[in-house]
Amino acid sequence: MDENIIIEIMQQTLYTTMLLSAPPLISLVVVGLTTQIIQTVTQLKDQSLTFIPKMAITGVIMIVMLPWYISTVKNYFQIIFNYMGITKQ
Repeated sequence: MDENIIIEIMQQTLYTTMLLSAPPLISLVVVGLTTQIIQTVTQLKDQSLTFIPKMAITGVIMIVMLPWYISTVKNYFQIIFNYMGITKQ
């Protein structure tokens, strides 16, 4: 393997990792900010009020986006196999 191929594989790996982790992280930030605003307005300070909605929304996002996750990982592996010279016949 050439150095350029290894660099391209690493770039593709980092890009795919960021792409796959973005939806849950964005949803966690939105839900976290929303619950913090609600807690500040109502002056309720309870950890379960932030934890339970975050887990529920993250689970829903993961289930809804499962087909997209599968296609993204499939495309990633196709790119990696093409770099390695393993092609589908």
